[in-house]
Amino acid sequence: MAILTLLASIICTGLAPTTPTTNVEFEIRPLPRFSTIRYEFAEGSLAGTAYVQSIGYMTPHAYGDWIVYSSGEGENATKVEIRMENGAMVEGRATHYISGMSRSLVDCSEF
Repeated sequence: MAILTLLASIICTGLAPTTPTTNVEFEIRPLPRFSTIRYEFAEGSLAGTAYVQSIGYMTPHAYGDWIVYSSGEGENATKVEIRMENGAMVEGRATHYISGMSRSLVDCSEF
């Protein structure tokens, strides 16, 4: 994957610090397609219930070994940060205001 060229979608999964705990899945899609976030309750009476929300265009920026996909510039912008090493994704972090994620660890892969 070239540093700023997204040819395939990227999926990043993790846990949001919500009550009840929520599994999240970010799907970062190549432009001009909108990217999405999928929520699924992981516990309680609603466990397994899921919904999907558009997070709009995720624009990539390179910062050293990191590629940051961002929905905007404001403090409430959704961001997915991926650290690259030898062309492979080795670390992922997500910030998403609504779910309370602030550089929370996520597992990312291309598909």
